[in-house]
Amino acid sequence: MVCPTCGASFDGVGNFCPHCGSRVTQQAGPASPPPPYPGYGYGVPVQGYPPPAYAIPQTMRVQRNLQLLAILWGCFAVYRLVTGIVSIFFLHMFTHRGMFGHHFPFGSDGAPWVAAMMPFNIVTTLGFVGLAVLVGYGLFERRPWGRTTAIVMSILSMIHFPIGTALGIFTLWVLAPASSALEYESIADRSRPGF
Repeated sequence: MVCPTCGASFDGVGNFCPHCGSRVTQQAGPASPPPPYPGYGYGVPVQGYPPPAYAIPQTMRVQRNLQLLAILWGCFAVYRLVTGIVSIFFLHMFTHRGMFGHHFPFGSDGAPWVAAMMPFNIVTTLGFVGLAVLVGYGLFERRPWGRTTAIVMSILSMIHFPIGTALGIFTLWVLAPASSALEYESIADRSRPGF
């Protein structure tokens, strides 16, 4: 640093020149640009601090919840399989042998529609299980079609109160917003063609 009074150079420590004793005020150098504030915007940092009022917090919602969502859909597939097997078992007991020593007038003589529910129950159970496994696989592997399939399946699963409803709401909360679509597209694995 150079003293403006006597022109002597010194190390710049203190507020007085060690040669002439005059008071020296340190001159501010050029202002350095503020650091980027990476927590705002959709994947593009907004320069400046504090952030502008219109900047939207980047929550990284998909990346934080994608693996959990895939695991939950796998668990939902197991849950649907177990509940489907139990319902098929009880429906079979009601329509054919009865339960606990009581025979019910169902089947072809009493109520044919009860017996007709058996194939429908089997098909819907296998369909929901297969779609839930597909959604879990698509999200876990970050397949490009995983988000769309999960949104469709989450709407269908809401009829299975309360677990399917809760999972459907959580899936829509994570994947449905437009910002989630952009985020999922940025992390989707397109290296493998096809399924």
